[in-house]
Amino acid sequence: MTELARAIGLETLLFWLMALTGGAVLAPCLLLPPWLEHEAQRERYAAALANREAARLAAERAERDMQFLKDDPAYVLRLAEQEFGLGPANMITVPVGPTPPEHPDVPVPGLATRPSDAPAAPLLPELTEFVARVQARYPYTDYFVSDPSRAVFMIVGGGLLVTAIVLLGNAGRRDEPAP
Repeated sequence: MTELARAIGLETLLFWLMALTGGAVLAPCLLLPPWLEHEAQRERYAAALANREAARLAAERAERDMQFLKDDPAYVLRLAEQEFGLGPANMITVPVGPTPPEHPDVPVPGLATRPSDAPAAPLLPELTEFVARVQARYPYTDYFVSDPSRAVFMIVGGGLLVTAIVLLGNAGRRDEPAP
């Protein structure tokens, strides 16, 4: 009886060891690629919003320039002087206007985005930080994402889980008394 109990204990230990190992191999293969794709999509979305805002500002600037060209002859003369060097003789021009900021991270006044255009907050900021820390600490997590090695890991993890389930089924049959 003690040998049977010992065999059942070892089979149970082997089952849990194989099931947990298989799950630990499959979990990053199944969860990490979609999460990284989600984060990349969020970055692309934020860049698209920034590009859209820049395009909107450029279109407004072009519309103003077109309106000035139609309505303001002084603007046309000034533009001809600046672009082509045409103008009255002995005339000195002094450029007046906003200068670019010395520091690119300082926002230029008047270029604030609308609140509706602000990028959405991360889905789970704690999880995002955790995944970033894990990837920084363990660079081999890329193996769970790359296609050739991911397939191998998924086969190994699935094989471990299937073997553990088969082992569990065989352990139940062995406990039945023989007729």
